[in-house]
Amino acid sequence: MRVSTQMVFDTGVANLQKKNSEALKLQQQLATQKRILTPSDDPVAAAQALEVTQAKSLNDQYTKNQGYASDSLALAEGQLQSAEELIQRVYELTVQIGNSTLSDVDRKSITAEMRQRFDELVGIANQQDGIGNYLFSGFKGDTKPFVGTVDTGVTYHGDEGQRLLRVSPSRDMRVSESGRDLFLGATDSSLAFSANASELNSGNGIVSAPTISDTTKWNNVLNPKNFTIHFATVGVNTTYDIVDDTGVSLLTNTQSAVSTPPVVPPLPGTYVAGAAIELKALASTVGGMDYGASVVISGSPGNGDSFSIRPSQPISVFNSMRDLILAAEQPLQGMSESIRTSFSKQVQSTLGNMLSAQDNLLRYRSEMGARMSELDSLGDASSQRDLDYTSTLSRLTDVDMTAAISDLNQTQITLQAAQLSFTKISQLSLFNYI
Repeated sequence: MRVSTQMVFDTGVANLQKKNSEALKLQQQLATQKRILTPSDDPVAAAQALEVTQAKSLNDQYTKNQGYASDSLALAEGQLQSAEELIQRVYELTVQIGNSTLSDVDRKSITAEMRQRFDELVGIANQQDGIGNYLFSGFKGDTKPFVGTVDTGVTYHGDEGQRLLRVSPSRDMRVSESGRDLFLGATDSSLAFSANASELNSGNGIVSAPTISDTTKWNNVLNPKNFTIHFATVGVNTTYDIVDDTGVSLLTNTQSAVSTPPVVPPLPGTYVAGAAIELKALASTVGGMDYGASVVISGSPGNGDSFSIRPSQPISVFNSMRDLILAAEQPLQGMSESIRTSFSKQVQSTLGNMLSAQDNLLRYRSEMGARMSELDSLGDASSQRDLDYTSTLSRLTDVDMTAAISDLNQTQITLQAAQLSFTKISQLSLFNYI
């Protein structure tokens, strides 16, 4: 093969540039501590590294969301704890205000503090987070949820939404609660359902002991849970009928005669004072339902008296406090025994409502505590995943420092040898011998 001078120079320069490029690449790898500088260095590893990097970034976002969720839950839980303590104080004040030996002036001094506690509870229910969103307004974070005073009553302007935050690939965690559920949604857990006498009753019948003996039957989708017990009295004989909200007698499974007053005795059931009245058809009735519940009515109901059975209604802690405050501010000294009895019942009702409100808040606090505990576990898992992703990325992309330094030294020596040899070869010319 004929070797020309131009070829010698071209080949020499190309070899020098190649060695320079290799040395530069090794130097960049050592400076960045990365083996893969461009995807072409290792296409398979580069693709895997990209997937791991994306997964790691997503895991980092979940970790941040866990922090946000933990902060939100901690703030809300703290407010509910304050509300519980406040309601406990209201309970104590209610016990005091129910003391029959107090004067009207004494009661007003207690209601003065209860008014302050009322406003304080409204303030807790309207608490905002660090960015100005109301904690207990549902999805309406910019809307003040509770508006009103003791005199005007409190109304709820939020909704029943519950904000969610994605804290793991498969977990959307609830980080807020609706103010309606917290402060207006307590139920009296001591009562299976509500049973009340009509205000028009003329007798002295008293309803008590609402009981569910079979929850499956009571929760049957066919159970309207709305009944009225009607009484008819002739002399010493008292009978009754149980009618649902469509006017059908539960005892006869036919349209009840009491649907069109006045009540005409006798009615299908025989009344025994103090005995449980079961919400089920008589044994002789074909096709009648059994709803697995009962009430006890004692005393002597009058002709045409009635007692309603309804599902337990939610309790508004604000309305309960308001009703007691307004009732306690009315004079009792010199009033009739019926007015005093009515006030005593109001006190007892408020005591029960405060306990139910406390139980309701405690239940939600317990749920928040469980979610905060779950966040701790999710945080540990996220930290472990982050370590795993970091280890995988290191294996795929990090350079072997020892091997890279050795390769750089070898390349530098080779480059120096190529430079020296090129210097010698470039001096070979026939003109040097003329």
